[in-house]
Amino acid sequence: TTLADGAHGSRGVIANRCASCHGAGQSNQANWDASSYADTVAKKAKILGRIDNATTPMPPTGLISDKERALIRLWFNQTSTPVQ
Repeated sequence: TTLADGAHGSRGVIANRCASCHGAGQSNQANWDASSYADTVAKKAKILGRIDNATTPMPPTGLISDKERALIRLWFNQTSTPVQ
């Protein structure tokens, strides 16, 4: 398995923490389509910048846990192209 696999990997974090606003058909899908691998990879810098920004966090209710942020960072940075 990869970091992207399962409910406890980066894919699970994105599905559980991001997709309710940024998933297919959601209000902020135009900013980032969390259901799209290609759009997620294309928006890497923006996503990483927002998940660690305590001033304007994503999600807006407050930063996700350190572990969840670490999973996302590790997934993005494990190779030049994250495992799909």
